[in-house]
Amino acid sequence: MIVYRNVESKELDLWFEICEKNFGSVPKKYFSHPYYEEEKADLKDIIIAEEDGKIIGGVRVVYRQIKINEETMVIGGVTDINVTARCYFYVFVELLQKAFEYLRSQKIYYVLGFTAINAYYFYQKLHTFEIEKRYNMFEIQGTGQDNAKSKIERFHVQDLQQIIHIYNKIHSKEEGYIVRTPTYWDKFVIPKLKYACVYKKGNTVLGYITLNGMLRDEKNDWYWNIGEYYEMGGGDILNDLVRGMIKEYHLPNRVRIPNTIELAAVKIKTDICDKRMKVWYLGEESQFNMDIIEGIQKAYFWGIDEF
Repeated sequence: MIVYRNVESKELDLWFEICEKNFGSVPKKYFSHPYYEEEKADLKDIIIAEEDGKIIGGVRVVYRQIKINEETMVIGGVTDINVTARCYFYVFVELLQKAFEYLRSQKIYYVLGFTAINAYYFYQKLHTFEIEKRYNMFEIQGTGQDNAKSKIERFHVQDLQQIIHIYNKIHSKEEGYIVRTPTYWDKFVIPKLKYACVYKKGNTVLGYITLNGMLRDEKNDWYWNIGEYYEMGGGDILNDLVRGMIKEYHLPNRVRIPNTIELAAVKIKTDICDKRMKVWYLGEESQFNMDIIEGIQKAYFWGIDEF
């Protein structure tokens, strides 16, 4: 008999180990770090499947606040869904159902997540949308020269408030972005700034860029992802920031960036679709709002805030 319940504190480490095993080559920290970085990590957000006293799988629920129609609303996410015995198709579906019931009980009706499960009989009762993130791959020529009036340097903690100001300023009049509280910045964003550069004029930060992981392509060549990039003043400083990151952190000269952002004076090597995510609507038909789906797609744009 399979029992579905919340994970217990003493089982957390075991749960992360099971995730590591079920996802193959993905390291344990990939699952444990995001949990502890959540603004309000809660054991109730992990639902496990237990058979004969053994954990055979589970799912984790996450939350993000996004700005829609000048209001802040909470969007749910399902992640780390896995089952030890791959033949237990119905366990996957049941875990997803339990996660949706839990989110619905909190009056959260829009949910983002990834699953390859083709459970038409389950999804047909829901509004289901697919969003995708496409990338362009660039090959950077040279690392550029230092400018006497403006400089690129590694991020330091004293730059944080100016980065927060840039983020808030840019999004103050936009829809569909992640609302970052001070706690969210502290626990979730700052760890992602371990590899980041800022563009300064004097002591003023005009822009910043972050790294969001190193990857290999089919030829086993290394490249890196831009996790987030913003700048003030309308100047084209992305090229300089990319070159600054390559120089400061000895990165490959191949970089991947969402295809809605242009990178000048470099060669586009390829265009790829890396991720396709589903958005499920769990609420009443009469209250469905397409603007929220579009807002979720915007919020999903960069890598730092990914579910």
